[in-house]
Amino acid sequence: MDNQPSITYNITWGGLSIKIVHTPEDLYKVDHVEYFSNPCTYTETGYKSHWFPSEDNINPVDEILKLLGDEPNQQSLF
Repeated sequence: MDNQPSITYNITWGGLSIKIVHTPEDLYKVDHVEYFSNPCTYTETGYKSHWFPSEDNINPVDEILKLLGDEPNQQSLF
């Protein structure tokens, strides 16, 4: 089994900077997706890890956004 290189995504959600690291086939036929953010409304530590079957052909950014739910509305200053 040859591990594929990790892919890093940097996104902004609800004013938070989020780093998502996707490691395809990190384990046998399983993709590993890690989420890092500080501050974080999703976890106390700012880190979350998820495993997805490789055959699901996931989009890691979409999967993390599904877990986070709707993006909070930014309040207007005016």
